[in-house]
Amino acid sequence: MPNTWRTLCVCTLALACGRVAGRRAESGTPLGRSALRPLEPGACPPRRTGDAAGGACDRARAAALGPPAMRVRGGRSLDELTAKVKASYLSITPIVRGWVTATVAITLLFAIGAVTPELLQFDWAAATSGLQLWRPLTGALFVGQLNPQILMRCYYWLTYGQELERALGTLSFARAMATLIALLCYAAKWLRWPFVADSLIMALTMISTRLHPDARVSLFGIPLKNKYLPFVMIISNYISQQKPPVQDALGCAVGFAWSLLAKLKERELGGAPASAGAGADGAPEEGAPAPKPKKKPGRRRSGSIVTDEQR
Repeated sequence: MPNTWRTLCVCTLALACGRVAGRRAESGTPLGRSALRPLEPGACPPRRTGDAAGGACDRARAAALGPPAMRVRGGRSLDELTAKVKASYLSITPIVRGWVTATVAITLLFAIGAVTPELLQFDWAAATSGLQLWRPLTGALFVGQLNPQILMRCYYWLTYGQELERALGTLSFARAMATLIALLCYAAKWLRWPFVADSLIMALTMISTRLHPDARVSLFGIPLKNKYLPFVMIISNYISQQKPPVQDALGCAVGFAWSLLAKLKERELGGAPASAGAGADGAPEEGAPAPKPKKKPGRRRSGSIVTDEQR
C-alpha cells in the first residue's frame, strides 16, 4: 500500500511538471534561470490570466525588490519605507518633534513600568525645595496610559503646535512654551493638579486658531470656523469623559490671555513707528516729502483765530 501511494504521488508530480513545461514551450519562455533575469522597463507585457510572460515580469520585479522578508505591502522595499519615515520625522519642526518624541517615550516607559506617575507629576515643594527641576516639564509631558487618546494628542501637537511654531519662529515659540508651562504649573499648585498636558494642548490650540480665526476647519466631519474649534473641543471632551472639562477650560483661558497680551505688546511696539522716509539717524532721506509745518496754537474769536503773537 505505501508503494501505491508513492507511485501515485510521483505520477502526479510528473504530470504537473509536464504541464508547466508545455506552457513555457508554447510561450517561448526558456526553462533555465534566464527567465528570472531582470527585464527592461518597457518589456513587460500586460498581465493576463495564465500569461507566462506576465509571470516572468512579476518574478523579475520581485528579484529586483529583494527577498520577500525585506519587502512590505505595496511592493516597496524596507529601506525605502525607512527612508520615507525618517524624512517625514525630520520634516517636523524642532520643538514639536522633540516634545512629541519625549511624550511617546515617557508613555512607553510608564507602560512597561520603568517610571511611576509619582516621579513624573508636578510637585511644587519637590520642584523648589528638593530641586527636582524636571517636574514642571514632565508634568506637562505625561498624558496618561498607552491608549488611542495619545494619538489624538500627538495629532494636535503635529497640527496646531507646528503651525504656531512656524508662525512665531523657534525661539519665540520656545519662550511661549515656557510662559504657558509656568502659568499652568502655578495654577496647578493651587488647584492641586498633578499634570497639565491637556491644558497645555488646549492653550496651544487656542493661540493657533486665533492666528486665522475665520479659516474653515473640519472636526469629526463638522465644518466650522477656526475660532470656534477650542470650544467645540471642550464640549466634545465633556461628552466623552462625562465630567467637567476644567483643565481644558483653563488651557483655553491661558491661551487666550497669552494671545491677547502678545497682541497688545505688538501694538505697543508698533504704535510709534519710524516716519516714512526717515533714515537710520532719524533725518529725512533724500527725495522724501518735507513734513508740514505745525500750526501755532490760538484762540478763536468771532470766526478768526488769534495767535499768541497777535495778542
